[in-house]
Amino acid sequence: MSFLKKLIRKMLSEQERRELKATVRYYKNLPYSISRKQRFKILSEKVGSVDIISFPKKHVFVGYYDIAPDSPYNNNQILLHLLSIDAEAGKSSIDLAVYDINTRELNIFYTTHAWCWQQGARLRWGSKKGIVYFNDVQSERKYCCKKYNIGENRVIKTIPAPLYDICSNEKYGISINFERLQRLRPGYGYMCFGETKQECAPVDDGLFYIDLQNGKSKLLISLRELAESASNAMNCQNYINHVSISPNGRYIMFFHILVVDLAPGWKATLCVYDLEENKLIRLEDEDQVSHYTWKDNENILITGINLKTHTGFYREYTVATGAYRELENQNLHRDGHPTYSRAFNGFYGDTYPNNQYVQSFFMYGNDNKYEKLVDLFSDPRLFNEKRCDLHPHYFCGRESIALDSTFENKKREVVVVNMRRKD
Repeated sequence: MSFLKKLIRKMLSEQERRELKATVRYYKNLPYSISRKQRFKILSEKVGSVDIISFPKKHVFVGYYDIAPDSPYNNNQILLHLLSIDAEAGKSSIDLAVYDINTRELNIFYTTHAWCWQQGARLRWGSKKGIVYFNDVQSERKYCCKKYNIGENRVIKTIPAPLYDICSNEKYGISINFERLQRLRPGYGYMCFGETKQECAPVDDGLFYIDLQNGKSKLLISLRELAESASNAMNCQNYINHVSISPNGRYIMFFHILVVDLAPGWKATLCVYDLEENKLIRLEDEDQVSHYTWKDNENILITGINLKTHTGFYREYTVATGAYRELENQNLHRDGHPTYSRAFNGFYGDTYPNNQYVQSFFMYGNDNKYEKLVDLFSDPRLFNEKRCDLHPHYFCGRESIALDSTFENKKREVVVVNMRRKD
């Protein structure tokens, strides 16, 4: 090790060393990233127009890709998270806002401490006009979910648990331990109190059903039960992430994850809980699962890694049979965040940054046709839990997709891609 490297290691903390390395990588890549034209490229005539949402000295992002950003009553109004450039999860608050794409009017309606870099505050629209849900912190050192009326500027209900997902008829939601999640997978949970059990598989923690009418909670399946149903899990730290309710509300998909010594440091398995049968279904135990989207009430599209071939996959799993169909296009042999389209027989997706720090947004038809739509520069100076995946957020009312991006100014911005209409 050179004298300079030894000096840097002695003078800087581990976090400061990572930031220095990211900055060096950024400036090595400067020829590519010097202009907006090079940072942002539209690659297909199927893209009709683009709207860029940015605010000075602020990060702005939508959140996780599994929640539609636009109001069911006005598709120009989308939900956003805003926070200061130097914000820190667990310490700083985040502003929740409605933004009108046409008028560029921003309405900040609430501020919460229950947020993370990858999933925000799980902010979402309700089915009634002007109603939204989001997670918050209560004064008695507890997390909760707020049901909020934007038009009346008031909280109309406090649900005594933070919610990961809410069924379409808003009768129930699903909660997990967000502090345990943040401890074991930084960037996806909350750490306002620092109160999580260190034991591997607690019997009183797991997947919780929350009745949204009366606020009552029921533990559907514990981490202890999940560990007992898996192989080599009892001596690992067990936790839950990526909860998604089927469109009809019968099934709850989630990832049961173990902390392991092998890269990438966790083993994610695919589970479904059947509310009608009150039983657990394990759909994928062998290979590593990563992301998800419901195709319909019985089928889920899953991305992941085949641990024998070490290649990425996109697979459609059928809940009832446990069978899956793998999509064979070579462009899908890598991870991403998929979401099905209503306009064509296929889905939108994205990629992680390549060695030139470029992320791609693409469409894939079930006729096995893959087409890149947009390339965006990804700033390597934002990394670890602050990293920014594109997370394609599909609008509920039109063929538009909001992307979270860091293609300029070392901060998060939102790029709304409006697909060209077929006349």
